Amino acid sequence: MCRTDLLFWINTFCWLYEPRPRPRTIPFITWPHQDPALIKAERCLGHRDCGLEKSRSEGASWMMLMLFLKYWLFGDPHDETMKNFSFGLVSKDHDSVDLKDDPDCLMWKLDFQLKHLPFWMVPKFDRGLTNHILRNTENGSTIAGYSATGNVASGGRKVAFLMDEMSKFPRNFDYAAMTSTQYVTECRYVVSTFNGNSGYYYDAMRGQASSMEKIILDWKDNPTRNLGMFEVKRGRIRQLDADSNPVPESYVTESAGIFEILRNRGFPIEGRLRSPWYDGQCMRTAATPASIAEELDRDPERSGSPFFDLHVLDRLIEESIEPLARGYLDFDRQSYDPERFTESKEGEWSIWFPPLAGGGPPEDVSYIIGADISSGGGGSMGSNSCLSVCNTRGEKVAEFVSPRVYPQGLAHIAYAAGHWFKGMNRVALLIFEANGPCGAQFSREIQDIGYQNLFMDEREMEISRTKTKKVGFSNQGEKRSSLYGQYRQALQMGRFSNPSALSLEECKFYHISNKPGGIEHSSIGSRDDPSGAGLNHGDRATADALSYRGLIDIVGTDTHPRRASDIGLIEHKEPSIFDTEAPTGSFLWRKIEDNQRRKAIADTW
Repeated sequence: MCRTDLLFWINTFCWLYEPRPRPRTIPFITWPHQDPALIKAERCLGHRDCGLEKSRSEGASWMMLMLFLKYWLFGDPHDETMKNFSFGLVSKDHDSVDLKDDPDCLMWKLDFQLKHLPFWMVPKFDRGLTNHILRNTENGSTIAGYSATGNVASGGRKVAFLMDEMSKFPRNFDYAAMTSTQYVTECRYVVSTFNGNSGYYYDAMRGQASSMEKIILDWKDNPTRNLGMFEVKRGRIRQLDADSNPVPESYVTESAGIFEILRNRGFPIEGRLRSPWYDGQCMRTAATPASIAEELDRDPERSGSPFFDLHVLDRLIEESIEPLARGYLDFDRQSYDPERFTESKEGEWSIWFPPLAGGGPPEDVSYIIGADISSGGGGSMGSNSCLSVCNTRGEKVAEFVSPRVYPQGLAHIAYAAGHWFKGMNRVALLIFEANGPCGAQFSREIQDIGYQNLFMDEREMEISRTKTKKVGFSNQGEKRSSLYGQYRQALQMGRFSNPSALSLEECKFYHISNKPGGIEHSSIGSRDDPSGAGLNHGDRATADALSYRGLIDIVGTDTHPRRASDIGLIEHKEPSIFDTEAPTGSFLWRKIEDNQRRKAIADTW
């Protein structure tokens, strides 16, 4: 029965060490949502990779260890002669795999189980504390422990591996460990909670190209944690099942005060499943929206330390719209002057404006183009080159995205785009990231072909904010956090309208970092990119941030407005929040009149 029925063996003979609230040994009686997970995991054994996406403390590691131990004890359930099974356990470091007398270690859990099984069920075995191997001397089966290195079990052979807490593996070691074990076994169980939206675990569980079988263990399916499940609608508790799983009356009374505290700490309340247990976890000292997203909600974007306000991004993504057209901007290959916009579903340009009768963009505004430059070529190490076009009303109107264009070629495209988006007075202001060899190649080419309206870098950390003689924007150090910080605030305050859902989604991949600049994209250092563009460093978001930085160069900020004439443009009467004149009767005209009236009263006093 034990050999042929995994659930029978676990529920009849296995035990758990549970130190909360005090150390105790309890029977391993599976929860209802664990049963189908165990059955599905056993079907994958030896045949295909399987990822377990889980909330914290759902028993996934114990489950996989018991699966391995059953085969280590009894062999194949369908063939009594097949007993020599070999398994591997991989964790983030040596101490997490095997440390004597540490209940958190994987090998300790196996030792614990063997001590509590009936004596007649336990075979003769060898336990190596130095080589971290558990060997069944009666049938030859082994379970070996490894730390996450670049050559895990290289050259060996295993029926299956357990890759435990993979999102906690050191950066790049997760990819290296999976590469090393790919030809060692056909089956790897990848178990973890999320730790941000990068790394192999994130790609395996949420990547579009992932072929991994997936199992979910969520706290909302746990009968010890979903008692009194409810959701909040317009500030009121709505019970999901008032008959069989009611919310305690005492909690309904207390909930208003609890929700107020959680709101003040940044927790989202409305529109998500909750329980008294879940709210209790959120209320604990040091619990944060990011930690709850990581440990309980299975929400990779909100785990870690996201730089952008994710609630704002979600709202803006809901409000985003599809481009009015996609296509190519044709231009003369000698002069680089634009010729026409040709619509095509495969086009690299997306536009969010109705073209004029002649096929061009509206001419009653001026334009700014932000450029983020990649090495191009579309290879495995290539990323997207992007152009983001906004107007002086703070509206993003177009974007160009391609992983195949080289820096010099992007300069030609930017030249054509700048002359197509000519606006009222002159070619668009072009601001590009000048960092590194790609920025240098783009800068040299765009100047050689004679582009006339280039952004000149500023000493932004100085009070004077004087211009330098260097073209482009140096996106390094404190200026980096300033660039993205200004863009983040513009999205929050509605000063920059971005209709592109893809570029807003990319903002979710930026995280607060302790490196110079204080912010980095989560894919930096990754060895894989399921996007199809190689290493995706959030290029749309960077181009958007640069275009907004160029907008500031023209119109300034609320506290330091600039006039177009300040940077050599012909001044015009385009309505903006900084104008003192506006069309009579317009909302802006009424706002200006009200401000002047208030100022006159104050001056009189």
